[in-house]
Amino acid sequence: MKYFLIPNQLTPDPEDRVARVTQQETANFTEVIKLTTRRGLSLTDTELTSALNELKYTIIDLLNSGKAVETPFARFRPSIGGVFYNNDDVFDPGRHTINISCLVGKEIIVDTFKIPLEKVKYTSAFPYIDRILNYSTQEENSIITPGGAAEISGELLKIDVAYPLQGLFFMQGGIATKVQVIMRNLPSDIIFNIPATLTPGEYQLEIRNKTNKNDLIMKNYLLSSLLTVK
Repeated sequence: MKYFLIPNQLTPDPEDRVARVTQQETANFTEVIKLTTRRGLSLTDTELTSALNELKYTIIDLLNSGKAVETPFARFRPSIGGVFYNNDDVFDPGRHTINISCLVGKEIIVDTFKIPLEKVKYTSAFPYIDRILNYSTQEENSIITPGGAAEISGELLKIDVAYPLQGLFFMQGGIATKVQVIMRNLPSDIIFNIPATLTPGEYQLEIRNKTNKNDLIMKNYLLSSLLTVK
């Protein structure tokens, strides 16, 4: 796992730094299935995929009923976001949201001391996405809502919208869907509308820009977190 250091804006000491992990290779669902059956499991890829899909639908049904769900892989907890004006106030979909938090399951035990680390030098010539916040659900780096607003934060993010090759793109299977509406466009954060045409599935977010007007080539950064449209 490669990481670099950037200034820590949350402490008063200008010498303080915080670590950021560089782009990571992501194992998608298909790869997980193939690696699992490769270990001698009696189920075929198709059977295991079907079984896990049924597990997914069961978890969704339980969460939709308002229950918390505990699995060996993850723990799901519903919560309510938003401000209530007083004790008599009630849930208002216009002001409040129901959010689902996800934590690592108790049986997922990773010996972090075995993870190989390599410190690399951060080059400020490339953009960097720290997170994407979905305004509709207030979730970070996970669920995205087609047609809804979102915000990314990071370094050197500003896009020159006059050049069509620059922009934010949702990537799926080699197909790029470009963000068409950007409301705020700053080096540290961008607020935009998630394309309404995105269909259910998993995506990765990529930014393409030129961080310097003298750049001869396009710079890009691919967020390692998989983003899901339900």
